Amino acid sequence: MSSIKGIVSLTRPYVLLTTTSFYVAAAFLSVNGIPSLIPTILGFVAVVLAIASAHTLNDYFDRQTDKENPRTKTRAIPSGKVSPRLALAFGIIYGLSAVALTFCINLPSVILAFIAIPLPFAYNYMRKRHIPYSFLCTMLAVLFIILLGSTAATGQFLANYILLFVIFGVSWEMGRTLISEVQDVDHDRVNNITTLSVVISSRRAAQLIFVLFTLATIMSVVIGFYGQLGILYIVVTVLTSLWILYRSLVLMQKPTTANAIRMLSRAPKYLLLICLILIITILINTFLFGL
Repeated sequence: MSSIKGIVSLTRPYVLLTTTSFYVAAAFLSVNGIPSLIPTILGFVAVVLAIASAHTLNDYFDRQTDKENPRTKTRAIPSGKVSPRLALAFGIIYGLSAVALTFCINLPSVILAFIAIPLPFAYNYMRKRHIPYSFLCTMLAVLFIILLGSTAATGQFLANYILLFVIFGVSWEMGRTLISEVQDVDHDRVNNITTLSVVISSRRAAQLIFVLFTLATIMSVVIGFYGQLGILYIVVTVLTSLWILYRSLVLMQKPTTANAIRMLSRAPKYLLLICLILIITILINTFLFGL
């Protein structure tokens, strides 16, 4: 039983839940209505498996550094709940299954899947050695998830307002990545791990986080206006964004590990609320106004 729980924990269920909201919101936004059921569901399962693969492989490659980090030493592999070999096997199986599912959707989805295959390996091999790779890999991951939502629903990479949603998603993910760096900055500095937060300092990283979430806020509001999503979406989006921006200001004032950990737990809630209100608004418009 503990092995099963360990294998599940490797997929980061909470992070998986929040990240897949990108896909669902993109599918609805790409048609500004209700997307086709079967290809959208197949794409959703493929995204779940791809994210599970990335997280599992991340823990496999980071098993030694996780053992040395007080915050991560209780994870499944360093704590001995799951063997490295088993984690690697599941990571590969998840990834191959995700690619296989895209063959049941359409050609653009298959193309995206094959481009995304090397991403987890590139991220895990290079993210803590060279600063740009951390952001490049996480940005590409979000980009692929959003584009897959669009291609599964429409067969097009950038249908409707997907480009605006990409800017929103990439800004959010870069902010979240920086928060995770700030929470580990002391450990990374001691172990000569070069992250952006180590190089520019936690305070400046927190300032950049505020800028990125501000950009995400602007994009979410612009999507509401151009997509004619209505006053409900705008109000909820603005209130939610003010909340995450306030939390960013708190982190700017005290960019400590404890505040970064709290911020990291709150950031996914912001994403979930934005994506959820977007989907709800589109459903309301579709059923009530036929938009």
